[in-house]
Parts: sequence; structure tokens; C-alpha cells
Amino acid sequence: MIGPTPYSSQQLANWLAERVGFEINVTFSRAMGQPVRGQRKGKQWELRLHRAFEQAPEDVLESLGRWLRNGRRSKQACERLDQWLEETIYSQRTPRKTARRSGKGEVYDLDDSARDLWDSFLESRLAPDQRPHLEWGQRQPSRSRGGLRLGSWDAHTNRVRLHPVLDDSKVPYWFVRTVLVHELLHAAYPPIRDRGGRWCPHHAEFRRQERAWPDHEKARAYEREHLPKLVRAARALGRR
Repeated sequence: MIGPTPYSSQQLANWLAERVGFEINVTFSRAMGQPVRGQRKGKQWELRLHRAFEQAPEDVLESLGRWLRNGRRSKQACERLDQWLEETIYSQRTPRKTARRSGKGEVYDLDDSARDLWDSFLESRLAPDQRPHLEWGQRQPSRSRGGLRLGSWDAHTNRVRLHPVLDDSKVPYWFVRTVLVHELLHAAYPPIRDRGGRWCPHHAEFRRQERAWPDHEKARAYEREHLPKLVRAARALGRR
């Protein structure tokens, strides 16, 4: 059983192969930009994994195996992998000093969208000097095939960034605003450690506040229905 003791690449490959049913070759690296890289050739997987996987919890490795078998169809497995990568690898990266982008897009202005939230929904949870900088991401083609990160909050730089695919008149304003609220809640209710010592970004209080947002359920339904279209639009960004 995979446990806290570091395992070799061959031991991990054998462990995964037993669960996936494919031949697997594992190579460890220290690449933090792409901690999981995989290429499938017939019934063989070539995996390049960050060295942190040497001591990954068994549930994370089980999630990795489900992802290898089923791809993005294993939603819970992908979410667990993403959470662990965020806690273990991404949060350890030294933030790059990049110029701040504007929150004023071609269609939507993020600063205007958030203006009334501080004294209403967020109830002045963050003092004015603690409020995140709001910006749109760069309009360039996405490499994503199945999923899409619509927004993010960077704790190191205190920036909330929304994906430019949302800056489109075809995307409802209430949906853009709901994505913005989700990221602002991350700043207002930062990650906490669970009983196992792992960082939990979507803890109980965060979820409670998120569910209180009037358009939360409607936005979830919209995302489920329109995500494939948003992914295609994101892959075409910058080519127009």
C-alpha cells in the first residue's frame, strides 16, 4: 500500500498499473508548472510526475488512477487531484511579479460589478486596503480540452482574475458576477487546514456563504450546460 514512505518511480508505476489495467512508466521531475504530464500510447501510459507524488496520500493516487482510466469524466477524482496539487505544489511556487491587468473588459467592468458587494453581500468582510485587485486574464487561446478555470484568487498577490472568455455579451452578466463572487469569497474566507492537516479552500463556512448568493444554483446549472461551449470559445481566443 502506498503510504508516507517515499516510493520509487517503478513501485508507483506498478501500483497504478494494477488499478488501471495498463502498462505505466513513471518518471519523477521537479517541474512545478506541469506537475502531471501524461501521454497514452495504446495500452501504455508515459507519466511524468512531480516528486511530491512519491509521498502522495493513497486517495490522491487513487484519484490519479481514475483520471488515467476515465479522464475528465471522473469529476470527483479531478477535483481531488486539483485540490492536492494546489495545496502541495502550486501554493509553494514563488509568485512571479507581473504587471497588473485592467478589470475593465470589452463588455464587463469587474470593478463596477463588485462595487456594491463590499457593503451588502460581503458585509465589509475585507477592509478597503485588503480588497483584491480585480483583473481580466490575457486573451490568448486556452490549451484546455475538457475543463476550464473560470476564475482564480492568488493569495500571494491578492488578485482575483477572471478568464477572458467570460468577457462576452453572450455570457450573462449574472453568471460573470457569480464567478466573481466565488473568487472574492476565497479572499474573504481563506483556506483553512482540515483535521488531517491539509489545506481546504472550500471549507464549510466558505460553502455556506457561497450557497447564500442568490444566483449560486442558477450559475451551477448554467455552467454545466454551457461549459463545453465556453471551452471551445476559450480555445479560439486571440485567433479572431
